Amino acid sequence: MELLEVEEHYQTLLGKRRDAAAEMAAPIDLPSNKTDLELYTLQMREDMLSLNVARAELLRRLNEQTDCHRVQLAEERRQRIQAETALRHVTVESREKIAQLERANEAYTQSAAARAATERAAEHAAMESKHAKASWLFFSHFTT
Repeated sequence: MELLEVEEHYQTLLGKRRDAAAEMAAPIDLPSNKTDLELYTLQMREDMLSLNVARAELLRRLNEQTDCHRVQLAEERRQRIQAETALRHVTVESREKIAQLERANEAYTQSAAARAATERAAEHAAMESKHAKASWLFFSHFTT
């Protein structure tokens, strides 16, 4: 039932209560002879039985709707729990992947730093080698 339907139903019930209160306040006009009184009693009993049947039907429908809503709520709860579990799983996997990428990035950074240090050392060694070769050529030129 939508909220507007519930509101309309509530307003209808309020109107019926007001009408019933006015009817209860009205003077009772009972028949004067026994036959009319018996007929009136039978009509009232018929009305009461009809109202009881209608009330029972309304209660049955209400219980049916309540059961349906309980099933729907349980299904929604199950779906929510399933979605939360899946989200937690994805979150854990994402955190593990981030940690793995951070470790790989750290290893790459260290490797790049080591490579740069090696290149600097190689350049320095090449310069020393050139310097030593030049010195050797210079000194060998004077010794010959």
